[in-house]
Amino acid sequence: DAPFSKIDASVELHGEAPYVGEPLRLVIRSAIHAQVANDRIIQPDLTDFDWQQFGVDSTSQELIDGFWMPVLTRVLMIYPLRPGKLTINAFKRRVTYFSPDGERKETEISSFPVSIDVQSHEALTGKDAYWIPAKDFRITDQWTPEPDKIAFEETAQRTITLEADGLTADRLPNLPSFRAPGVITFAGPVQRETIITDQGPLGRIIYRWRIRPVSQ
Repeated sequence: DAPFSKIDASVELHGEAPYVGEPLRLVIRSAIHAQVANDRIIQPDLTDFDWQQFGVDSTSQELIDGFWMPVLTRVLMIYPLRPGKLTINAFKRRVTYFSPDGERKETEISSFPVSIDVQSHEALTGKDAYWIPAKDFRITDQWTPEPDKIAFEETAQRTITLEADGLTADRLPNLPSFRAPGVITFAGPVQRETIITDQGPLGRIIYRWRIRPVSQ
């Protein structure tokens, strides 16, 4: 008989239905009560989501139903592409294992499909507004020198930093337009960085301008 084995897929939700584009953690956990020689997780087509694997697969020993078993965990960050009821089809794990008498055998296990309800953000933002569905969002605006201390024809620097929890840096906006009467601006290169944390990615983008007043 095949050894005790299981695979589960779950999406971490917090309260109300997520919005289109909102970052969600999809966790796949699988355990098998046998010595594993080789295995492979077969992922379904996530046609209704953008996705990326978060980190590498990890393995831990856990006590399940009275047996110590190796548990394989994979984490994906998924981003719904449309509103409605979206279904994540079964993940499969194809395993080659050793039986108690040392014989190599194969088995395949499947998770149950997962469905989530996703809501549109257009009622909140309007149709054409830029949408940043981060778990948390921070803006830092720094001037050197301060705006009220910039002398006529002196060059100052403005730096704006955006940080978005749960989003990668490529999902943050391009350099915004910065114009004002009597001021010349020179845009610097945009710096993008994705930082991996235990809670998921943190996207950071830094905009810089050099600014010179040309009229009083």
